[in-house]
Amino acid sequence: AFHMPLFFIPSGYCTNWSKLTYAKFVLHKCKTLLLPFVIYSAIVLIVGVSINQMDAMQIITQGWASNCYPLWFVPILFVGLLLAKAIMSIQNGKLRIIVWILMALIGSFLKYKLIYLPYTLSPAFYASFLLITGTYAKSLQTYILNPKWWVLSICFVITAIISHFWKVNMSWNTINPVVFITIGAFAGTYLIFGTSALI
Repeated sequence: AFHMPLFFIPSGYCTNWSKLTYAKFVLHKCKTLLLPFVIYSAIVLIVGVSINQMDAMQIITQGWASNCYPLWFVPILFVGLLLAKAIMSIQNGKLRIIVWILMALIGSFLKYKLIYLPYTLSPAFYASFLLITGTYAKSLQTYILNPKWWVLSICFVITAIISHFWKVNMSWNTINPVVFITIGAFAGTYLIFGTSALI
C-alpha cells in the first residue's frame, strides 16, 4: 500500500531544494544517482547476459521495469527530483501547490489512458508529487516526532482498508484511483514515521 511512497516521501523530506541552483542540482544528481546507476546497470547487464538471464536489447530499449528488475526506481527518482526541483523553484506559493497536485493528476491520467513513457518513466510525475509531499511534511515534524497512539491506530485502519481494495504499484504507474491510493500512501507513511518515533 505504501512501500514506494515511503521511499519517495522521506527522499523529499531530506532534500534541500534551495541549496543548489537548478543546473548544479542536475549535475549533482547525475553524479550521485545517474552515474552509479549506469555503472551498476552495466555490471548487472553484462553478468545477466553472460549467464543467459537477461535480454540486453529489451532492457536497453525499454528500461529495467520491463523485466521486473529492481532498478526501475533510480531513473524515476532522478527524473522526479528534477521535476520537483523545478516545481519548488516556483516563487508563487499557490501556483506551486497547484502544480504539485497536478503532478499526481498527470501520473493518474497517464495510467488511466494507458500511456507509457519511454524507459517506463511514467511514474516520475507521481514520484515528484511524493517528493514535494515530503518537503511539506517537514512542517508537520512536531506531529511526526510526537505521535498519538489513536492517530497511529486510525492510520493503520485506513491503510488496511485501502490496501485491501487498491494496490499501488509505482513501477507500472498503478496509482488509480489516485485519491484513495494517495490517502493510503500518506496514512501508511505516517504510520511508519510515527511508530519509528515511538520506538
